[in-house]
Amino acid sequence: MDRLTDERAQTLEAVGELRNLEVKRLDSLQLAMWQKVMQGDVPSATAVVGVIMSRCPLLGLEGPGQLRTGEPRGPGLWWFRRATD
Repeated sequence: MDRLTDERAQTLEAVGELRNLEVKRLDSLQLAMWQKVMQGDVPSATAVVGVIMSRCPLLGLEGPGQLRTGEPRGPGLWWFRRATD
């Protein structure tokens, strides 16, 4: 591999390791609050929603972004057009 490719591979590996570490931390936070959430504690539920919202971008589970009013465009939005017809 050339130097640039090697550095890119090392960077991707480091990013993956950091992502895994952060997901584990978020999992620990959620687990620590889960019992209170299941008992109906609203502040804990709010905190868990924040944990989930933090985890989604790390795992690539974000939505396509905000849809603006008007005709949706782009591939993958056929379901939106059909559902709103």
